[in-house]
Amino acid sequence: MKKFTAILTCAAVMITTVITGNESMMSTVSATELVDEDTYMGCTMDSPLMTGEFEEGTEEAEAAKNNTVIIDENGNIIAESYLGAELKEAYPRSKKYTEKRGVDISHWQNDTVENGKTVSKALDFEAMKKAGYTFAIIKLAGRTTGGGTLYKDPCFDMNYKGAVEAGLRVGVYFYAQALNEEEAIEEAQYTAKLLNGKPLSMPVFYDYEWTEGHRLAAYPPAEEGGNPIPIPREDRTNTILAFCKTMKGYGYSTGVYASAFPLYRYIDGLEISKDYYIWAANYGANDGNVPEKFQRSAAQYYYGPVDIWQFTSRAEGVGCQSSVLDANLWYDDGTMTGSYAQPISVEADPDELIVYRLYDHNSGEHFYTTLELERDNLVGKGWYYEGIAWKGLKESEKPVARVYNPNSGEHFYTMNPWEMLNLTGLGWIYEGNSWSSNTNEKTMVPVYRLYNPNAPQRASHHYTTNGAEKENLVKQGWIYEGEGWYGK
Repeated sequence: MKKFTAILTCAAVMITTVITGNESMMSTVSATELVDEDTYMGCTMDSPLMTGEFEEGTEEAEAAKNNTVIIDENGNIIAESYLGAELKEAYPRSKKYTEKRGVDISHWQNDTVENGKTVSKALDFEAMKKAGYTFAIIKLAGRTTGGGTLYKDPCFDMNYKGAVEAGLRVGVYFYAQALNEEEAIEEAQYTAKLLNGKPLSMPVFYDYEWTEGHRLAAYPPAEEGGNPIPIPREDRTNTILAFCKTMKGYGYSTGVYASAFPLYRYIDGLEISKDYYIWAANYGANDGNVPEKFQRSAAQYYYGPVDIWQFTSRAEGVGCQSSVLDANLWYDDGTMTGSYAQPISVEADPDELIVYRLYDHNSGEHFYTTLELERDNLVGKGWYYEGIAWKGLKESEKPVARVYNPNSGEHFYTMNPWEMLNLTGLGWIYEGNSWSSNTNEKTMVPVYRLYNPNAPQRASHHYTTNGAEKENLVKQGWIYEGEGWYGK
């Protein structure tokens, strides 16, 4: 029986011969395993990832001969051949751009050992700027690779302050270990709470990488026991999209970081690139210099649009405690933005409630809540967080009721008990008092109520303390119904 073995490595396309009896067959190679963030952020290893023996005449065998791809039941690529195939290459997203250099850093660049103890020292961002770096992507937080605990990078505040004061453009990244969409949303919520509207001039990136033994490498993770199985490509892609979608809902531009090989083989980078930024690692010789082009030694590498190219992990360690830095090229076409996010928490007196405002771009409805859990749940479902609307009182003689129309999905807020009773008599559901109106004349802020006679029922009312917003809506045909209640 004729068989062949496919050896998957990170080397260039090569030929392997397997002898079965007196007969031999040819097969091809492909890519690599990814390793830990703190030691490696690109594909250069040549150790085998997996081997597979396929019988002559099968789909897999034909794939090795005819430049096709075989996908298993989990959506992972298990056999492909590129003998004589044209290698597509990754490319800058825009045709017109300016190349700008930048660094990505975490506490590893701050840490040094003195008298047998690890201490963290401030980075010299001015020195980095003089060396030609124009931006810094700073580690904000992550999830541990074993137990899955969320944590903040201990040097983030110091690094953010230093980079901003040096005049660098600043973005952040979260080191991902989410096993599913729910955990990815949790990671995004944690990221948003840590940032709390902090200004960014570059995106929030989802650093998606792993090595053997990490919880992200397979499911279930090692600490849960059982026999780990590979996480399907579609699941990994949806996990990344869930993080990005949630961060967008909080008001941040966002994207994914990954090495060029898994960005194709284990992640659908092309799908992600349709809506979010791509920051791809691809090192070539990894000698600290910019390679001539984005390396594509095997056809399995990502070949879509790239916004930032991490081209080395061995740039000179200027301005930091480590001897080397990760260096990047940003293809700046003038369109990359940072955040337009609003704070999600502010100080409040014991008698106050913070009222959050959200927007559903599908229905056009604005929603108001004092509950962080409700706010975060809606953002995770695709609503946009628009900031703090006003402060209400926990208790006063003038509570504001919330009622819900189960037929249209609309929520309505009123301080008028007769209006509330009339609506519940028509089938609306009373959901309780959300907050109370401010009765202190010295701190009163009017909340204006407007009605759109032309809008679908679900988006018919709007509430705002902004006089300019009120006037703008009136010009567009909304009807001003007066001051609904008072905030602080």
